[in-house]
Amino acid sequence: IALYGYYKKKQNLPTTVVINVDPWLFNRNNNNAANWKVLADGYYWMLKERGQRTFQFRFSEWIPDRLAELFSFSYFQQTFRRLEWSELFKSHGVSDFKVTSERYNEHMTFLSDGSREADRKSRGYRAIDAMDNAQAYIFNGEVDRFHKGFAEADPELRQRFEWFVSLLKQDGAEVIFFLPPYHPFVYHSFLENHFETANVIEEYLRRYAAVNGCTVYGSYNPSKLFLTGEDFYDSLHLKEAAFKKIFKYQK
Repeated sequence: IALYGYYKKKQNLPTTVVINVDPWLFNRNNNNAANWKVLADGYYWMLKERGQRTFQFRFSEWIPDRLAELFSFSYFQQTFRRLEWSELFKSHGVSDFKVTSERYNEHMTFLSDGSREADRKSRGYRAIDAMDNAQAYIFNGEVDRFHKGFAEADPELRQRFEWFVSLLKQDGAEVIFFLPPYHPFVYHSFLENHFETANVIEEYLRRYAAVNGCTVYGSYNPSKLFLTGEDFYDSLHLKEAAFKKIFKYQK
C-alpha cells in the first residue's frame, strides 16, 4: 500500500502489479509488522486518499525532509538495522558497501529497484543446505513468530487488502497474486502440527481472484508446483530457476 502510494502521488501508475501474498500478512499478531514504517509517509497518504482519518504528526509538513529524518523513530530503526547489517557484512569480510554494475557478486547485492541478489555462497546452496535451514526454521520457533495463534484471516486486514486490490483495478492495473511456496519440510511440518491456515488463506485468495479478475501464480503447497528441496535456497526462498518455472508453466 505504501509503495503504491508513492507511485500514485507522483501520478506514475504501474500497469501491472504483482503482490507477493504471504499468509501471515493476514495475521494481526505477526512479528514482522515494523518493516513497513520506513515507508510510513506513503502509507498514511494512501489512508487519507481512502478517506480514513490518521493521527500521524509529520515533521516534514513543517521542516525539510532531510531535517525531519532526524526526528523520525522509523528512520532511527532503519539506521540501527543498517548498522546491524554492516556488522554482519564485516563478519563475512566485507568492510563497506561498494557500487557495482554487476548483478551477481561475491556478496549480497542490492539492486536499484530494492530487490536483492544472494551472495555467491547462497547461490551455490545444495538441497542439503536448504533442508538444514528448513529444519532450523521449524525447530528454532520461527513459525511461531509469524503464525502463532493464527487460525483465520483478520477481518480488518482482509478488508484493507481487498480495498487495495479494488483500487488497483480502478486505476487500470493488471493484478497478479503470487503465493510463495514453503520448503517441503516446512509445509509438511505445518500439516503434522494441524496448521491449516495457509490452506485457508490460499482458498480465500483463489476465490477472491476468480471473482475479481485477478491472476494467481504459485501455491503455499510446493507439491502442487512439483517443487522439491532442490528448488530452494532455504526454508522460504526459491531459486531463480524455480520462479521461472512457476511463471512459465503455471497458466
